[in-house]
Amino acid sequence: MKKFFYMLIFMILHVSSYADGEKILDSANALQNLIQNKQVSPQLANQTVAIAVFSNVHQAGFFLGGLVGEGIIIRRNEFGWSEPLGVKIKGGSLGLQFGYQSSDMVFFVLNSEVANDMYNQKVTLGADASITAWNMGGAYVGATDIKLTSDIYVLTSNKGLFAGVSFGGAVVNIDKSPITSTPYALRRWRGVLDMLNRR
Repeated sequence: MKKFFYMLIFMILHVSSYADGEKILDSANALQNLIQNKQVSPQLANQTVAIAVFSNVHQAGFFLGGLVGEGIIIRRNEFGWSEPLGVKIKGGSLGLQFGYQSSDMVFFVLNSEVANDMYNQKVTLGADASITAWNMGGAYVGATDIKLTSDIYVLTSNKGLFAGVSFGGAVVNIDKSPITSTPYALRRWRGVLDMLNRR
C-alpha cells in the first residue's frame, strides 16, 4: 500500500503540462464558479491586487505528501488587469496525512509586496506570505476575518478525500513566457473578469 501511494505521489509531482487554451478555459470556469456561488465578496474583490487560478491541483499523501498544479496569474494595473502568465505551484510535506484529491484553487493576493515577489521570484507560502484557505461550501472566511489581514486568501473546490493538507512550504513560481491561446478562450476569460469587476 505504501509503495502504491509513493508511486502516485511521484506521478503527480511529474504531471505534464497542458495546452494554454485549456488552461485559460479551466481557469475561467473555476473563477466563474466561485463568483456565481457568491464566494467572492466585494471587499475581497476590491482589495485583490493579483489573482492566480490553479485548476485541477493534485494532492496525495501517505505520511509523505505532495501537491502540484498549473494555472494562470494576472495582476491589477492602471488599465484593469494584466494579460495572463503561466504559474505553477508545487510542494511536499511530512507528517500525518493520507489520501488523494484534485482541487480548483483561486489565490487572491492582497499584499502588493507579495505580488511583486511572485512576479520577480518564487514565493514560499507560509514563509514569504501569510495564507488563509477555505473550501467552497464551508464557512466563509469573511465571517471571522472581516479585515482581511492575510497576504493571500485561497478558495478551494475539492474533489476527493485528503486528511491533513497544508499549504505550508508550497512554492508558487511564475513562468514569464506569454500565454498563447485561442480568441475564444481569451474572450471567455475576460468575460469572467468583467463579472468579478462588477462585484
